[in-house]
Amino acid sequence: MIDPSNAKIEKCAINTARYKNLKDVPQGVCQETDKFFDPSDETIKWSLHLFPNGFPLTDPDSMDGAVSLRLFYHGQEKVSARFVFEICRNREEFRNEAETLIKQETENYYCFSSSDLHSLDIPNFISHKVLFDPKFKLLPFNTLFLRVKVYYHFVDKVDEAPEQPPINCVSSNDTTIISNDNEEIKRKIEKCAINTARYKNLKDIPQGFCQETDKFFDPSDGNIKWSLHLFANGYPSTDPDSMDGAVSLRMIYHGQEKVSARFVFEICRNREEFRNEVETFLKQETERYCFSSIIKSLDIPNFLSHEILFDPKFKLLPFNTLFLRVKVFYNVDDAFEQPPVIDRTPLNHNTFITLVFNNEEIPNVPVLPLRKCSKLFDETLKDTEITHLGLNNLDPAIFKLILSFIFAEASFYEYLERNPNDEKLRRYAKKLQIDDLIKLFASFDVQKAMK
Repeated sequence: MIDPSNAKIEKCAINTARYKNLKDVPQGVCQETDKFFDPSDETIKWSLHLFPNGFPLTDPDSMDGAVSLRLFYHGQEKVSARFVFEICRNREEFRNEAETLIKQETENYYCFSSSDLHSLDIPNFISHKVLFDPKFKLLPFNTLFLRVKVYYHFVDKVDEAPEQPPINCVSSNDTTIISNDNEEIKRKIEKCAINTARYKNLKDIPQGFCQETDKFFDPSDGNIKWSLHLFANGYPSTDPDSMDGAVSLRMIYHGQEKVSARFVFEICRNREEFRNEVETFLKQETERYCFSSIIKSLDIPNFLSHEILFDPKFKLLPFNTLFLRVKVFYNVDDAFEQPPVIDRTPLNHNTFITLVFNNEEIPNVPVLPLRKCSKLFDETLKDTEITHLGLNNLDPAIFKLILSFIFAEASFYEYLERNPNDEKLRRYAKKLQIDDLIKLFASFDVQKAMK
């Protein structure tokens, strides 16, 4: 297995977007994606500008009759990155259910930093002659579906990676040779297999019965596949890892290579999260585990407790259905000999915490939304060992109101309509640095002043 002390982990940020009415977009005008990032690293983000009819005429790289791309780096660290572009011709390819026919990978690594190295131009990504030719079927519904994958790692010096030559043609590589002080370092590429599935009628499934996904894989590697078995009410009672009152998972590896893999699980509560249009509310990531033709599975017996799953305040089961996305980040690792001892509770310790007041506790509060909404909580809850957070100097009744705001519950807005000038609630919003709530009160004040 790769030793983290002398090897750099390559991360992967993925974006799939639709670009419409390409013929009608003037030269020099672009369509822009939102910022996207690797689920394990939100500090490094990327975005893509697509110019359907080329860069502006004033641009030295302007080209006629071609789609041009400009990739932007949003981060402070020095990184080295390569890019994979996939054109999706139908719904199956767009949903990552089938391998894309047209895929192009940059041959080189490119350098990015917070200074002037923050973008990369690809002036001749695809010619109009190819793009608009009906025999290639690249524009269903007059729309270009393009997926970009950014594989990157951190570097101590920008000059560790090669200079940035213009991209005129791209080719596919499984591994990359990077020159560093006259030494050649062969670095393994981390691939990503993704599956999003629906699991219905969870309460009605007997213990020991599972719902199984189809095999899924990274579009660039059909030889290594994965599947997921979800036991809604735990493993069979004869299983030594059987647990009551919990959803259990079993990841199955289908391949012959020795690989090292980590898993990211995301629970989607609505259509936007399910379609990957907005970030998921609940996300959990494991450590790395080894798989081979002999080591075929990984058990996670206590993935999610029923107490949390069926609690309506978390809204985890719209239409009595669990929407679960799993991302498998893996690389081939011929070096490992023995797998590590598997921690049977690999998920982050503080995915849920208990809030402790003077005379009351609020259990099973999700950490991720707390960290997202409040700068104070984001800093406090970085320690993954925290299971209880003391808030003895706060009023639990007011804090419950704030939680109802964080979880977008109707009860908060009903209370606010009756008590628009609750000064204690306003003080708490400022004290806990909850920017969205502060902005909401500010908008109320503006509306009041305009009347």
